Amino acid sequence: MNLFATEFDAVDNSVTLQLKPGRMAYLLCIEGAVTVSAEDSAQSCDAGASSPVAGGKGRNPVTARRHDAVELQGQGGGDAAAAVAVSVKAAAVEAAEGAVKVAHFIVFEMPQDPRGGRKDLS
Repeated sequence: MNLFATEFDAVDNSVTLQLKPGRMAYLLCIEGAVTVSAEDSAQSCDAGASSPVAGGKGRNPVTARRHDAVELQGQGGGDAAAAVAVSVKAAAVEAAEGAVKVAHFIVFEMPQDPRGGRKDLS
């Protein structure tokens, strides 16, 4: 499992996560808001109440606000599978410690588990 933490200090700052085949991730927006989108047009984001899914069926992009979570699914394993480029861009910043305005999120990246994930979004 890998853990990444990012803090943006301005709207439109962005970062791209390369989600390799056979991997998945959970993104938690801690402060502000971020827009999550799969950069490959063949991929998309599927939004549930607070659990969008990237790399599946549905909408692209998805905006996660404070305390919203996002489930990111890479492509299944195999020789022909390519990494999914997931863009995370600051959509809004809010006052945090010391009145600094930020959009803050963390990502937990791990091996894909076909038993996991939301079953009510298919």
